[in-house]
Amino acid sequence: MVEKIKNKIKQLKPKQDFLYLVEKINNKAGFFLLNDQIVFVEENFNNEKKDLTETTHLTLRTSVEITAVENAPSFKEGLYNFIVFKNQVDSEEFESFVNLCVLYVKDNTIGFSKFFFSIYNLFQKKEEKYKNLVGFWGELKFLLLADKLGADLSQNWHRLTNDKYDFVVRKFPFDIKTTITKDGFVKIKHSQIFNADNVYLVVCEAEISNAGETLMDLVSQIKTNKTFIRNVPFLLALEKEMTKVYKEDAEKEKFSLLGFKIFFTKDMPTIQNIPNNVIDVEYRYNYMMNKSISFKDFVKLLK
Repeated sequence: MVEKIKNKIKQLKPKQDFLYLVEKINNKAGFFLLNDQIVFVEENFNNEKKDLTETTHLTLRTSVEITAVENAPSFKEGLYNFIVFKNQVDSEEFESFVNLCVLYVKDNTIGFSKFFFSIYNLFQKKEEKYKNLVGFWGELKFLLLADKLGADLSQNWHRLTNDKYDFVVRKFPFDIKTTITKDGFVKIKHSQIFNADNVYLVVCEAEISNAGETLMDLVSQIKTNKTFIRNVPFLLALEKEMTKVYKEDAEKEKFSLLGFKIFFTKDMPTIQNIPNNVIDVEYRYNYMMNKSISFKDFVKLLK
């Protein structure tokens, strides 16, 4: 759809301040062009209240009356919600924006404004995006290997926008920390790993290797897996995570899995009696001194 949108934009000769239809998603939503910017528009069938939110890269407007579309005379007049994509269509974020909008329309369960606020922070610094790439690679590798052992964990992965844990399976939350340093340390947030929940820490040990797999290799495996492709909320979460990495890095940076080490955090020694006025404690933790659970045994626990 991305290339189709780009090609249709080239065919238009738009006038300033006129709205043009570029590509329909369905009868209620689609992509439009306004003043050389792509706009995702959806009919306001959920009766969203009038709102305007501006960010560096996106603009949200809800409950806006649209009376006509220049190149679509049969367009239905009424109230609509829309998100303006302020960057160029040739930017690497554009494909993710389009994919997220299409998936949202297919699984429209959260409302337009909530959708906007779940995706607006798409852009981060290069070093943050590389860290995200490494972590994302480890999470997808875990998903794929667990699936081979008969455990579909796609419905348990990043179910909400601001999830505390990577996965929650029944009453077993666990977080995956991927490391490529080989020094036996991972950086953890104390309150996330050591708390009242029965938390498991999964360490994915990997290395940079030209014989390894890129993030896009893993994504391709996900998208051709019959179990995963039926799970639309999972595919939506996948696209959201893709916005947190650079596409170029996702296509060229290769990693090889060395193994998983899994720990029940209540069996791990840590800092005790942290005062209530001390918050957001983060530190590097040497996990090598703890007894780990095998990957197969852990997956059995999750089934």
